[in-house]
Amino acid sequence: MSDSLRFSIRLPAHPLSVGVARAIVRSLSRSLGSHHADRAELLLSELVTNSIRHGSRTPDDPVDVELVLQGDHLSGSVCDQGPLFDRPAEQPRPGQVGGFGLHIAAELGQVTIQRTDTGNRVMFSLAPDL
Repeated sequence: MSDSLRFSIRLPAHPLSVGVARAIVRSLSRSLGSHHADRAELLLSELVTNSIRHGSRTPDDPVDVELVLQGDHLSGSVCDQGPLFDRPAEQPRPGQVGGFGLHIAAELGQVTIQRTDTGNRVMFSLAPDL
């Protein structure tokens, strides 16, 4: 299982980019299996949405997505050029509007947030047994 496929795409910080990211993961569904692909699609869409909403100032700001498929294990990152963000310390409250994206992503896979010289990098790992 040492062979891996690496995909990289630069998306504009526009809501339509979420659908593009989802379509890329959907195209990997044969390798991931349907349940695992559904989880991966939701995880990536939450991370891209978060970068668009909180990590960009204009639709021209880039959101860089990298995916690495190794067997049925998917990992990758979503990078933006926005202000530092971190996973909220508190769980979302009942009736709260918004603020669920990073919590949802962390429930679906392993998520790590790093500050880079130019913005944020959210790395994720999603194995079938998680």
